[in-house]
Amino acid sequence: MYMDLDVLVDLDTGSSDLYLYNYVDGLLDSARTYPTLNPSNLTINYGIGSVTGNVSLVDMTFAGFSVTNQSFLHVTQSDQTAIIDGKLAAGLLGLGFDTISNIHDLVQSKFPGTTEGRTLLSNIFSSNPPTSRHIAFRLDRLYDNNDTDTGSFDIGTFETGFEAVKNTPEIPIYSVLPGYKIYWSVLVDGISINGKNQTLKSAITNGNIPPDGKLAASLDTGYSYPQVTREIAAAIYEPMDGVFDDAIGYYLVPCKAQTNLTFYIGGHTIPIHPLDLSSVGVASLDGQNVTVCRGYFQPISGKPAGGLVDIILGDAFLRNTYTVYNFGNLTDGTSGLSSQNPYIKLLPLTDPNAASAEFQAARKTQLATLPPEVGDDSPDSRSALSNKSERTAKEVTRIGSMSLAVSILCGITSFIF
Repeated sequence: MYMDLDVLVDLDTGSSDLYLYNYVDGLLDSARTYPTLNPSNLTINYGIGSVTGNVSLVDMTFAGFSVTNQSFLHVTQSDQTAIIDGKLAAGLLGLGFDTISNIHDLVQSKFPGTTEGRTLLSNIFSSNPPTSRHIAFRLDRLYDNNDTDTGSFDIGTFETGFEAVKNTPEIPIYSVLPGYKIYWSVLVDGISINGKNQTLKSAITNGNIPPDGKLAASLDTGYSYPQVTREIAAAIYEPMDGVFDDAIGYYLVPCKAQTNLTFYIGGHTIPIHPLDLSSVGVASLDGQNVTVCRGYFQPISGKPAGGLVDIILGDAFLRNTYTVYNFGNLTDGTSGLSSQNPYIKLLPLTDPNAASAEFQAARKTQLATLPPEVGDDSPDSRSALSNKSERTAKEVTRIGSMSLAVSILCGITSFIF
């Protein structure tokens, strides 16, 4: 018999699998192997890194809901996984549909039609059904001079004070086609920067190709840094005197620079807080510590979600909305079927006029405790830092990612084993 343990897990709406590792001694001592699944080994690939292990079973409680015999990946090996390498959390919980679950696919391939291998949310919705089959996020923001705001995560309910989201329009999941994997994706109707509407052109060639002038976007809590088209990233940061680092793939920008970035989705106007346009870090230049700022919105590479979306709107976008992910009605105890009409609801949170003043005050406070900003805040000085070494650029990346990961992990919830 084992004592219950409370541990933190990262929450990811862009995937559906649960993986855990021996974050603390004894954490997985009560885990059980699948008696009839042979072999049970599995590798799961993510946008960055991968995990390998055995599909196992464990009893757990999550957000007040108890589940017995929950399938998960007991990790024995990982590659470039910040959560494990930095011991930031005990693992990762995917909050997507069963249709993109590697564990579900493996179990179904061995035992077609079984409900074994379902995601944690599917098990919660099937055996402990809340009033509404949805999850809701409000993400915290670091360095905003508000130390009491910690964000929220709810299953089947809404955070007090944000119930108005119930009256907002349902935004249907866009990339939903028979035979296709399903992601939490929506249509972006427009993007404006400093009042100028940007030209949007989808690169999707299969599945649901967006109408002219629109993009398909995944609302993904697993990405700290939103991934947008190279043209959009340039339009955001180059007017701010940003310098793009080709080797690493992001912009260095003046720490006090801001711009007006607005997304138009599902009838909503969603301004982005200036604090969500850049992150502050410290790097070494010629033996001296300097402060540098990195653009949050990065040019995308590859084909995300198997080529079914154009861009990924991660945490720096999602901090500006109260976001509800509704799975719709479930059929035969499974989630993610296209006939079930899943949808998203958004409640914009950012007042652009107030946000500008908040940015100036918060950034001034933060910079006051750090080394001088690199050079004279000119593009040439930022290019010097960018070209100094790949190691320095990676260090800036690490600093920014760590801050976001801690904010998300500390601000949401935990498992109880």
